[in-house]
Amino acid sequence: MSSPDQDWANAGEWLGPRPFTLTASGGLRLRVSRDIREVEASEWDSVLGPDDLLMSHSFIRACQEARIEDAAFWHLLVYSDEQLVCVATLYRMWVNLELLSNGLTRKLVERLKGMWPGFFRLPVLFCGLPVSSGQPCLKIRSGADSETVCAVLIGVMERIAALTSTRLLCLKEFDPQAAGRIDSVLSRGYFRALSLPSCALSLGWDSFSSYLTSMRAGYRRQVQSTLRARRAANLQVRHLEQCAPSVEKIFELYSQTISGAEHRLETLNPEFFRLLDTCLGERVKVIMIEADGRPLAMAVMLFAGQVATFLFAGMEEKRQPEWQLYQNLISEVVASAIDAGARRLELGQTSYAMKSRMGAEESPRYLYLRYRGPLKHALLRGCSRALFPRHEYPRRRVFAQ
Repeated sequence: MSSPDQDWANAGEWLGPRPFTLTASGGLRLRVSRDIREVEASEWDSVLGPDDLLMSHSFIRACQEARIEDAAFWHLLVYSDEQLVCVATLYRMWVNLELLSNGLTRKLVERLKGMWPGFFRLPVLFCGLPVSSGQPCLKIRSGADSETVCAVLIGVMERIAALTSTRLLCLKEFDPQAAGRIDSVLSRGYFRALSLPSCALSLGWDSFSSYLTSMRAGYRRQVQSTLRARRAANLQVRHLEQCAPSVEKIFELYSQTISGAEHRLETLNPEFFRLLDTCLGERVKVIMIEADGRPLAMAVMLFAGQVATFLFAGMEEKRQPEWQLYQNLISEVVASAIDAGARRLELGQTSYAMKSRMGAEESPRYLYLRYRGPLKHALLRGCSRALFPRHEYPRRRVFAQ
């Protein structure tokens, strides 16, 4: 099965709606489903840890049923004997390849797109999910032979790519520890590139006030100034237990923010926010900042195990700078995570200057890419430093100890 030219099933099975099972190399067995609802949630989640909410059956279901960017899905379950040893989700979507670039590279691509509108826009087969969360959607059980499992995964991706005329394949977003388990794909024609770094805040406080007390004076004064700005503007903070009743307001604020985002892989739709309630229930919380009942900013947070995740933000475009609206939103996100008893707060892949001042530390993320065609693959690899540059993360000593 490690050979991309081997025919394990006919095109109708790979592209059709019905689940099917194949015998794989290395004594493994593979089950493929196009719809996550064809997979038992308890079986899929049995490979995951309590903090792996963004790889869970429930979260994948929300992504798929929302039909984000009309992505096509394949869900893989790999077995050794009768034990499930790996789960992974693949999806195919059209992408602007320069989305992680910046500076001169982006300006050059934009100029070329003025002459050729489809330049650098192509379908990509991803291992991951069409929601930019800085997390992968590939989990290999501890103790399993990761090299053999990865060979099966790569073989499947090559087969689907051939059947769907997809030239670019990408596995995303792996932290250093996870990357170490899948580096074997480098020997199968892939190269590793930098994605946007994620950042996270380790939480060891029992209250927001004790968190502030632990800060060095300069950083503490910045947060206190933000809280004073909130009081001066008479901003009110509401904590919502559900997205659905306020989905129009949530989506309106999200849309205003995402439309100006420098790095945007996908754009979500209102149905996704509704489905978060349906699929994740009480693990979803919304922070809303208002003035006289008018929503100005919102944050969607997820809670699972010992991890809180700041998933999305949205803000009013015409906000006043003196409100310090984003700073107040992040402060409330940190306070909510502490109040919930989380031990780590995942803060995502944007706004590093602000988040680093709150004490968040960088966590690198990596992509693995292959273009199906030796010349264009060599060109992509040669341009990878320009297309996938290193994004510098601020180095700060926020806490006194």
